[in-house]
Formats: sequence, C-alpha cells, structure tokens
Amino acid sequence: MTVAILVALGLDFVRWSLRTHPKITFALSCILLPAALLGHLHGYKLYGSATVIDNRPILDSPRQLAGVAEPNVVIATDGSRFELKGITFEPVLLEITLQEISGSLNRNRDPILFQPDPRSPSGMITQWRCRYFCGNTFEPMFVPKRLPAYTRQDLGLLLVGRRLATRNAPSPPVE
Repeated sequence: MTVAILVALGLDFVRWSLRTHPKITFALSCILLPAALLGHLHGYKLYGSATVIDNRPILDSPRQLAGVAEPNVVIATDGSRFELKGITFEPVLLEITLQEISGSLNRNRDPILFQPDPRSPSGMITQWRCRYFCGNTFEPMFVPKRLPAYTRQDLGLLLVGRRLATRNAPSPPVE
C-alpha cells in the first residue's frame, strides 16, 4: 500500500515537472536513467540488498582439509599435518565424516580450504563464506555497499563456535 502511494506521488511529480519544465525534465531523464541502468548492469543496486561479490582467492597457499586427528591436528589432502594451538577437538568431530564437517562449517558444503598463519590465535586460518541477511543494514545509504562473499576466519575459533572443539585454558604462571 505504501509503495503504491509513493509511486502515485512520483508519477504526479513527473507529470507536474513535464508541464512546468519540460526541457529540464527531459535533460535530467536523459542523464539519470542511463546512469541508473548502467550502474545496475555493473552490479550496483539502487536502494536494496547489497550485491555480494566473489572475492576468491583470499588465501595465499590454500590446502584442502582431508581429515582431523586427535587431539588437535588437521590433515591436508597432500598428507601434511598441522597442529591447532590452544584447541582440543571434541570426540564428535573425530567421529563424523569430512562431508559432515564441511556442512557444519559451510552452508554450501564447499571443501574446507585452510593455511597456516602465525598471527591467528590457533595458527590456522580458513576461507569462510560470509552470511548476509541484508547488506544495507550495516551501512544504510542510497547505493548499498558491495560486500565480499568470503573472508578469513581462524579455523580453531570457528570449530569452537560450532562446538566441535574446545579452547584449552591457559596454564597458570609458574612462580
């Protein structure tokens, strides 16, 4: 109902401007309409949900997850093994299949890509698909911001967040 009222008011404004200022209305129409169409064709939406762009690859040297081993080792498809610092896997993570692990971390069940990163808390980062419910909520503006589809996440903290692992308590200082 509200949209119908706004459309009716917009059409009334266009009729009024055509009667009172036909040359200005025609000139603005010739400039603004192609600009809006060109922007839309290049992925910019006018007032609505944002465009999610595919920004892969975001990892420098990705490895694909092939399995996990206790207490905190991830195994790549090339056979290399990496230890997650400060993380202990839950027994359920060791019992489920790789497809189930992928399904619990990614909604689209893409292979889990990871790489070592000494700056992250667990020493391992992963490529993680972002989930947006409305892009214009974060930064409301007339032309919504283009949002990245993937980001880097700490693999250990992601597993802890899904309750597939626990964080080890830091050791008390020795006096």
